[in-house]
Amino acid sequence: MMATAPPSQESAFPERLAADGPPGRFASSINVAAVSAPAALPHASAGPPTTLIRRTLKVTQLQDYHYTGAVKNIITRLCLVPPRLRGYQRLLSHELRAVPLPHAVPEFDDAFGNHFLEIHQERVSEHLTIVITLQLENACAYDEAGKLVPTAIPDRTVVLPESIGGKAAFLSLSRLTEPDEALRAALEEVKRDLPDPGDDPFGFAKGLCGYVYRQMRYASGSTGVSTSAREAWEARRGVCQDFTHIFLTLSRLAGVPARYVSGFLPGEGAMHAWVEILLPTPSEGGTAHRSFWYALDPTHDTWVSERYTSVATGRDYYDIMPNSGSYFGRARNTLRHRSKVVIESTIKEPLTPQR
Repeated sequence: MMATAPPSQESAFPERLAADGPPGRFASSINVAAVSAPAALPHASAGPPTTLIRRTLKVTQLQDYHYTGAVKNIITRLCLVPPRLRGYQRLLSHELRAVPLPHAVPEFDDAFGNHFLEIHQERVSEHLTIVITLQLENACAYDEAGKLVPTAIPDRTVVLPESIGGKAAFLSLSRLTEPDEALRAALEEVKRDLPDPGDDPFGFAKGLCGYVYRQMRYASGSTGVSTSAREAWEARRGVCQDFTHIFLTLSRLAGVPARYVSGFLPGEGAMHAWVEILLPTPSEGGTAHRSFWYALDPTHDTWVSERYTSVATGRDYYDIMPNSGSYFGRARNTLRHRSKVVIESTIKEPLTPQR
């Protein structure tokens, strides 16, 4: 019998790696050429960028699968390692440790450019323990007053799913973002109270972020990974995944492409979710000539900064589930997990005004 390994909201983690002796180790060090300073774009709440902040972060992800009996032919699929270069985020190195020792760890990228690992094991008697460690560098620009300046994600670091419509894929409404009458009514309220996205795209994006933040109440454990935007909206409470799905629904209904982002944020203890929205970027003369992706976090009502570690992007949570897989056996399983983000260094650099 084949069963899937569902994620859990539990966060405890046993100290199994030390107890079980030397773990299996599959490590790779990745060096990417230095990334130039972000081409930051001023908007209504921030002035021209004057300072660049670079941070080096270490992310440790601990997971323990517990099985009620022996299982075999286990495949654990993980979407927990970001691409080598995405926006101004560089993956410096990553390391995987697993107990029991895997017999294979194939890797692949999906249509969105997300990176997946598959851990293959012949047999697990009770526990499967995995630790993934990332070291990254990220950067963001700030104005003279210390306010974050929204920064475009360079096209060269973005992979669009051309096989499913390219940018249009992020206008389609998915199972988790399909609206009901209540969400369509919310869109009418948004249209009434916020700038038109064609006239003021940045005002619309930040206004929509604040609207979701004010309308929703954060309540840990109140929803699950299969909760849709309309279910969370009806309850007016949820977690970061729900705030993100509601933003995606309203943005797409308004005709503005937006996508789901998974990643990490210091102090969260678990994975975090936010959005990236496609906005026309003014040229020097003030006319829109190209569109770029910008990241916002509706759970915290803010533009995303260098403190965030982005891992993957998709149309909704189902495209980039961090944990999935299969095994043969009659046993049931549970997953306990925890993550930790440490800021290892911070460097501030003055930005030279572009001429």
